[in-house]
Amino acid sequence: MSEPRYGQPQRYMSGLLETPQIEGRPDSLHSHTPSKSVSRLPFELLLHILEYLGDDPTSIRACYRTCQKWCHVARRLVFKAVRIASLLRADTLLEMLQRTQTLRSTIKEVTFDDTTRKAKRQGPQIGGGESRDALAQLAKQLLAVDTVTFRSMSFFEVEHPNPFHVLTSMKSVRRVRFHRCRGTFTNLVKFIRAFPLLDAISIVESGFAIGNLKSVKMVKLPQLSTLSIMGCTFEQEKMRSWFRSVATNEHWRSITVDILHGYYMEETNDLLQAAGPDLLSLGIKFPDSGPDPQVPPYRFKKKITIAHKSHKAGPPCIPATRQAVLEQLVLFHNTGVRHITLYNLNISEVSTILDKLATDQIRTITISNPSATIAETALEDYNALDERLCRSELGRLEEFRILCEGKCNIGVIRKAVRDACPLISAQNKLCVEKIPMSPSEFTGVPGIVPS
Repeated sequence: MSEPRYGQPQRYMSGLLETPQIEGRPDSLHSHTPSKSVSRLPFELLLHILEYLGDDPTSIRACYRTCQKWCHVARRLVFKAVRIASLLRADTLLEMLQRTQTLRSTIKEVTFDDTTRKAKRQGPQIGGGESRDALAQLAKQLLAVDTVTFRSMSFFEVEHPNPFHVLTSMKSVRRVRFHRCRGTFTNLVKFIRAFPLLDAISIVESGFAIGNLKSVKMVKLPQLSTLSIMGCTFEQEKMRSWFRSVATNEHWRSITVDILHGYYMEETNDLLQAAGPDLLSLGIKFPDSGPDPQVPPYRFKKKITIAHKSHKAGPPCIPATRQAVLEQLVLFHNTGVRHITLYNLNISEVSTILDKLATDQIRTITISNPSATIAETALEDYNALDERLCRSELGRLEEFRILCEGKCNIGVIRKAVRDACPLISAQNKLCVEKIPMSPSEFTGVPGIVPS
């Protein structure tokens, strides 16, 4: 095989992309850990525009010159803790995009990540007309972007118009992800509605205040087919009503929900029961097992507090016990569900969920981070589940997956599970894997949500 024309192929094939060396900068500036996500696509370039570039146009140009020979294979563009206006003021990125037609059509994903910003800074520095103009120019150049991701970003509109609204000129966007974001719900709905081709939305570990819902109708977003809501909080009864209205969408193909200690049991049941025959994938994250489940305190700045205390309308929210959640959860005998993922569920409780589903069409069952450890006390539960999975009612089952997180010896766990599940293992349908992140960080059902 002939060597590619650009770059060093061994660096891409290893799945690691080194930070470009910048002229006149010490090596200590490049000590950050490179992203390994580039290994998903061969010869994929991840442009990391890091904070240390600052306002120095010389350093920015040097960085782009170093990356320019790889830009023809770029797929993802990441803005990590930067001041967008000062970055684009050098015009180097815009010049690259304008001169390189291939780059404009190959970048598929844009990420705005404010995770590493220092605590003393009050949110991302994106306000002002200059930021809006710079983002507008950038959005016009990116012609083929289908995924926009926001991490640790603020979507408040009380101080200034949200500059991210200019990104809606990217009409090709089909997926929007919010991870650990905060803001007003009004702004969020306006932002979502502006993308005509939007098909999937993921909201993970985020909190949204009610804002001014008088200007936003309870939109049902019928064009969406993939929904993931995990670890989120919704303030006030009106927002819970919106959550119920979303449930009326009969075109869902994939749904992932977090029950959050039973606080939203009614809304969850409404959502699951209202889904139509198109639903193929279902993911449910159960409360952590334990006598006293801890509720995460979702508290944000700008005098916005979102916590599970009480709502202005309706009775106070009381955490439901794990057993109550299992009993109250109303699943439907929908013959269309092919894939199901269960987070934080004991192995002994899997059969309880299967009893509430039409199992004759299920193709894959995934148990993520099972609460019961691989010990002698759990082997009987695995044996019972093994027999259940091999019954005729699950004759179309293609794979049973167990995903374990954290520091664990995956080899020992894999052997123990296979010994405890000899029937399903003999059919080569058992898969035990280790995941490097917590289930709440997934943007959807792993391995199931259509890409």
